[in-house]
Amino acid sequence: MVKDKLKPKRHRTLTLWQILVIANLPIALSGCHGYLNNVIEGLTLDISAPTGRGTGLASKSSLLGTISNQNHACFSVISESGETISLIWPLGYTAQNDPLRVISNEGNLVFSIGDNVSGISGNWLPKVGCRGEGSSFIVVK
Repeated sequence: MVKDKLKPKRHRTLTLWQILVIANLPIALSGCHGYLNNVIEGLTLDISAPTGRGTGLASKSSLLGTISNQNHACFSVISESGETISLIWPLGYTAQNDPLRVISNEGNLVFSIGDNVSGISGNWLPKVGCRGEGSSFIVVK
């Protein structure tokens, strides 16, 4: 019995692959889109964990937005090539209505419909977004 107490405890070390799986589990469980929905005031909003430093998004439109029958706020822009790009916001961001707008996790206004969004940065997601066409872009703070 004394001998058992003197044995060092074994600690399990996670591999990089296991860490990546655990870190992305919430995204994997959120559904086929690969991002989560944040709900506030009855509106859902596409959100995602950051995926890197980000690149610039060249758009020729102001911020567009709609609310679906399921109270889902969908924000998008039109790229310089004419493609519709659905925007996915950082974790903690929310959508509010009247006017339709994006609010940061600190409670500050980020964008309202019609605002110029040129110069935002983020990362491309090779999946169709909430607009049902084009690509998706994960906005970096």
